[in-house]
Amino acid sequence: MHAELETAQRLWLARAGTIAGVAAKLHALIEWRDPGTTPGESPWPELCSILGDLIEIADLNARLKARRTA
Repeated sequence: MHAELETAQRLWLARAGTIAGVAAKLHALIEWRDPGTTPGESPWPELCSILGDLIEIADLNARLKARRTA
């Protein structure tokens, strides 16, 4: 587990160049930094919602790009 945390820490320090990169950083943050609060306690639901939005936007962008190149 120590290696996974080190990888997450390197990810947080790296510059994200894409929406997918931002989503990956946010996902790592949610997975590793959740303080174990009561489910539904702020800010974790909001962060999970933002992550979902980023994933949907990245997916939409990928589908639009695929259509343009097809």
